[in-house]
Amino acid sequence: MSNNYYLIGKNIGQKFVKYKGSAQRLSSKKPYSYDEIILGKHGGNIEDISVITTFRDSKGNIIERCFELIGKPLKNRLYTIRENTIGEDKIVKSTHIKEYSIKRSLFDRFHNYIIKNDDRTLLYTPIKFETHHICTNINTDEKVHSHVIQSNLTKPQKEIHTFIEYPHIINGKIQDTKKKILEFMVNTINYKVFPYSIRTQGTRIPKRDEYLAYRALDIEDAKIPLTLKCMRERKIRDMDIKINLQYHPKDETDRRAISLFDSTDGSINFKYNYKFKSKQELAKTAKHEVEHAWQFCLHARNTGGDTPWQIKRYIKLGPIKSRKMQAEAQKYTDSINNYTPLGEDRQKYRKNYIEIVANRVGKQESIKYDKQRKELSESFPFIPTELL
Repeated sequence: MSNNYYLIGKNIGQKFVKYKGSAQRLSSKKPYSYDEIILGKHGGNIEDISVITTFRDSKGNIIERCFELIGKPLKNRLYTIRENTIGEDKIVKSTHIKEYSIKRSLFDRFHNYIIKNDDRTLLYTPIKFETHHICTNINTDEKVHSHVIQSNLTKPQKEIHTFIEYPHIINGKIQDTKKKILEFMVNTINYKVFPYSIRTQGTRIPKRDEYLAYRALDIEDAKIPLTLKCMRERKIRDMDIKINLQYHPKDETDRRAISLFDSTDGSINFKYNYKFKSKQELAKTAKHEVEHAWQFCLHARNTGGDTPWQIKRYIKLGPIKSRKMQAEAQKYTDSINNYTPLGEDRQKYRKNYIEIVANRVGKQESIKYDKQRKELSESFPFIPTELL
């Protein structure tokens, strides 16, 4: 903390059930304990108190840190921690940090908003997202620090993505000699990298990676951008398709599904509590569901539509004129009319024609995603491939 403040007191390792402070948490995770640092400001009034509150889980990992500093916007940092392995002898602890701020003048409006909505971050301004990967060799205890940053998030439709790898951590200190850097600017409308913005040091530019602009994203944050990418490629971006990240299964029939396309309202739905193992798995799933959206669109144009969303597609696009496309649409219609849900019979479900096609294109996307990741993985070998 800067020299503008001085320490008044602190409460460390307190049980969360006893918390009576004013910090507004953004995380949906319930803490187990909290730490509270109370500060005064040099040259300020004695009643001007600032508080930094840290919330932790039962293992002591930080979930969230809230900054209530006098005269400044409120600020929150959300933490997600996971461990991965590289080969047989390397363990990587990855800490993802999302930093948000909100003007104090918006705080009352924020309280009214969260009563009706689930997304507590919507009225907050994203400042910076970053991930620290600490790779430890279990045989030598040698550590390597890789740092991935999304910054300039307040700049309209542009982000700076930075990959940095420091050669060693010795006695707890980063050694920044001969560090590797890959940095570029991303257009967040279509997630394209501005070619002129690429800067490197000690590494090369990945030349054939159409997913480069998505590599720095956290798995959760990549859901919507990767799905929109698949929609653009399938040319259904303008078909009134919604993306829902908070899908709760309605009945036992679809409870096993991690995602689904709902042809009633034209929505691609991701199950609220399913944690994707990698962005590669996410890309595969997104492609699968976007293919279903395309299939139901053709089915609607073939039959006139069975649901409100399908009927709108028929009214807007009309019947199919191409004989080849109409023949394919008829296969989709036959499959939809004789569809066996996953919850009823897994084997029959996999034999549905629309699932065979969606699985095929999803697998192709997965293979392409993994293949194009190779150059970046070779440049930054201590970042788990699951997160690239």
